[in-house]
Parts: sequence; structure tokens; C-alpha cells
Amino acid sequence: MAMKMKRIAIISPSFPPCTGNSFLFSVSQLPRICFFSYYSISAVTGNENVNMGMSKPTHLENLVIHKCKSGSLKLDEALGFFNSMVSVRPLPSIWAFNHLLGALSKMKHYSTVVSLSRQMMTCSEIQPDIFTITTLMNCLCNLKKGT
Repeated sequence: MAMKMKRIAIISPSFPPCTGNSFLFSVSQLPRICFFSYYSISAVTGNENVNMGMSKPTHLENLVIHKCKSGSLKLDEALGFFNSMVSVRPLPSIWAFNHLLGALSKMKHYSTVVSLSRQMMTCSEIQPDIFTITTLMNCLCNLKKGT
């Protein structure tokens, strides 16, 4: 019996600049950003410079994911990992980025997650998925609560 799963494709929108307490995007832009259809959970991209998680994880991906899961990740390490991840080709999978953003969110570095997400979204090779957007939205909500 084959199970249907959701397919998530993220369109690279042009986000307005983030100023003050404004969000990266408004709720009305969400339908433009996320498109849900059934069948698979693979992201859609036409660029071979992106590891979509289909191949064996690279050493960098394994290192990032292990460090995030261990709970011993520090902010400066996370920023170093992020800079390394956006510099290598092929780019690491979105899963590695999600682990990093999730770990930073658990450490309550909400503004850092928002900043790194903005940097990711300016790179056309990185295709955020539903987990990326959820982490970002949770951080934005937590920042809004703090004001």
C-alpha cells in the first residue's frame, strides 16, 4: 500500500526589507511562498549545486546535525557552521540548515534565526521547506512576544 505524502515547493519570493518589528513577510504572502500538493515530500529545484538530501550526507552535514542534536552547540560555532554551509558547493541539504536553525531557536537566539533565514532566502539555490518556514515563524512570534 503506497502512502501519499505532501509535496512542498517553495517559490523564491522577493521579501521586503525587515525594519524594526516588522515581519519578513505578511500572512497574505504565505500562499505565494508555500504551495502544497500531494504525492511526495521532495523539494523542487533545477540546480545540481544543491544536495536535496537524496545522496549520502557530507561530512559537514553530519557534523552540523550531530552537534545540533548533542545540545552542545554554541552560538559562535553555529555561525561558523552557517558560513561554511553557504560557502560550499554543492550546498548542504535543507535538513542541515533546519537542524542549525532549530538548535538556535531552542537556545532562544530568535533574532539570529531570523537573520540567518533572511540570508538563506537571498540565495536562489536554497529552497526552504515547511520546517524552515515554521521555525522562522515561531522565532518571529517569540520576538513579537518579547516586545
